[in-house]
Amino acid sequence: MTVAIRTFLQQNANREGDCLTIPDSSATQRVSASPATTGARTMTAWTQDLIYAGDPVHYHGSRATEGTLFWRQATAQAGQGERYDQILAFAYPDNSLSRWGAPRSTCQLLPKAKAWLAKKMPQWRRILQAETGYNEPDVFAVCRLVSGFPYTDRQQKRLFIRNFFTLQDRLDLTHEYLHLAFDGYPTGLDENYIETLTRQLLMD
Repeated sequence: MTVAIRTFLQQNANREGDCLTIPDSSATQRVSASPATTGARTMTAWTQDLIYAGDPVHYHGSRATEGTLFWRQATAQAGQGERYDQILAFAYPDNSLSRWGAPRSTCQLLPKAKAWLAKKMPQWRRILQAETGYNEPDVFAVCRLVSGFPYTDRQQKRLFIRNFFTLQDRLDLTHEYLHLAFDGYPTGLDENYIETLTRQLLMD
């Protein structure tokens, strides 16, 4: 939550001297905010200067919407052992950890590639659900690969491909998507299995 709030401030606050100001409704509230706990202060210090660069961020205590960190869900994820960067990636899949003074996203989004994949996923579901270990990801991002070979960042749930113009690009995207969809199961690491399934999905 500390990183989300800091990012929200950077994106929305006005600077007045050495301070940041932002309109809020606290003047109309009848209760004061609770003092920060020792744990909260420790986490704030530990993540000092970290933001989540990219799309606008929002957060809410009890309402889950796209691009919003849902506090109750985030605490449940933390209780299951997920790291703070995994929780942030789930809430803001198109953003990247960065520094306050240099808010650059490490993911150059390929929206057409993501839209194509989102359209294909329901069509592929019948085939893939018959495969042991398949777990359709709730969120993911498709990013442009700067150099090297296409790959999947499983922790951040990001698929890196060179571009999205050719059949080879679609093969690469499908291949990397399957690595993510079978993450945590042995077949997710089996290149021959993934490539065979990729061609089955695209060539049928």
